[in-house]
Amino acid sequence: MSDNVRKIFIIGNGFDLNLGYPTRFKDFVSFCSNWKSFYDKENNDKYVNSLNESNINDMKLTFDKKTHKQVNHWDKMFNLKLYCDDTAKKELEVLNFIINSSGMIKYLIENINYIKYERWSDFENYLLELCEMCEEYEKQVVNRYNTGKNYIYNKEFYKFLKFVYVKNSVFSQSIPNLFNVESEVRTDKLKFIKELSEQLHSFTKAFNIYLKLFVYTMEMPQWSAVGNDENTYVLDFNYTHFCSKIFNKSKINYIHGYQYDDNIIIGINDEELSPDYDCLKKKFLRLSMNAKIRQTNQGNLTGQYEEISEYLLQSDKDGLFILKYVFIIGQSMNKVDWDTLIDFFNNEEIYANISICYHNRFDSQLLNLYQMLESNGIKYDTIKNRINSGYYSFHKFNDLESLFDEISSDLNSFVTHKHHDLNSREENLLKEIIKNQDGLIKGNRYLVSNKYEISSSLKSLRGKGYIEMEEAPRRIGESSKYIIKRVLKY
Repeated sequence: MSDNVRKIFIIGNGFDLNLGYPTRFKDFVSFCSNWKSFYDKENNDKYVNSLNESNINDMKLTFDKKTHKQVNHWDKMFNLKLYCDDTAKKELEVLNFIINSSGMIKYLIENINYIKYERWSDFENYLLELCEMCEEYEKQVVNRYNTGKNYIYNKEFYKFLKFVYVKNSVFSQSIPNLFNVESEVRTDKLKFIKELSEQLHSFTKAFNIYLKLFVYTMEMPQWSAVGNDENTYVLDFNYTHFCSKIFNKSKINYIHGYQYDDNIIIGINDEELSPDYDCLKKKFLRLSMNAKIRQTNQGNLTGQYEEISEYLLQSDKDGLFILKYVFIIGQSMNKVDWDTLIDFFNNEEIYANISICYHNRFDSQLLNLYQMLESNGIKYDTIKNRINSGYYSFHKFNDLESLFDEISSDLNSFVTHKHHDLNSREENLLKEIIKNQDGLIKGNRYLVSNKYEISSSLKSLRGKGYIEMEEAPRRIGESSKYIIKRVLKY
């Protein structure tokens, strides 16, 4: 693979799920709901002396061919035998305390069939809805004060309040006197936000322990990604270490934290909410994570958390243009991640092609793509042209190993999108320039025009902003020679 090609993989939860790991929101809530059957067993029934004796792999996801869904097996936790040392056993005690005392976890367990959320983006959107409900109640109370009209509790909000206000590890059966007194409504709102933030922090801590002590101890992938090298960059939205096994030679950015650093991020993303909710927003949580890392010994941290622009949007070296291909794998492109993703989808000058890889259906990803682009002012016709030209392409896959074989084959063939402002001759000429740019730009080679079409195409590429070039001196009777000074985009 040429040094002038970069591969950027944006990895979401579907990546881990395809490998069989139970890392969905639904899997963790199912784990919590079956926790007691494991933890209450006698020690000699639940702990083993080595990882080889553990049956943790029985808890991996299996694919049901009839329903085409991943099935989790935490309902069999009463059979689980786990290997862990004394330090891990202390963390299990912490996990047990959180599961038994967290109002949020109690709420999720009791309503697991009612909520029916599977993905983390579903849960994060639900957290956003709760914040919007809280905001609405503040407005209603103020409106009642001004107009005398009564307001009505939203049933979902009412139900959630019953659980999140936990006193002495026992959840209250009645709702506190919130949102009833006009003079205290802002205090009530801030009280709710603080409690929700603390509940989310405990929930996140429990999930972090779950990943380290249960999911981590499952068998690792035994293969590396084809094309895995120093020219590959991975933006990982997961919290797990499986990506680092498959991309062991690549640079990885754990955008939402990493399981071993105890700083994973679960939050909301909505710029329209007031600053009162900033403590719950992913932007702030990412900032907080980076600030914390810079106050610690970074050498002890496994994850890397540079700003995306620092390692993805690198300037071209020595005037050479670097092709950048983007592959989306297992990332739903839900609204909660738009602020991070949008830069990849709206810059044809930097990225040669955006490939969206899906396992079942691409409908929801296409819808999220469309909504993300339109919300950022990109017109419908532009989106349609990019899809028709293949700039945004969709690729169905069954398993990750075969997908990476296909990706490697495509890259070796320099399969790129067709620009709607270039004809086929200009497209092919630009492709040849990029392949041979090292010699052309260093002045070791010239483009020699024996035909008018080449000269015309070069001038057209320059006029459309793709290259910088100049005509080289020539003797009488010689064909025109052109120096390519720089490739500006592709």
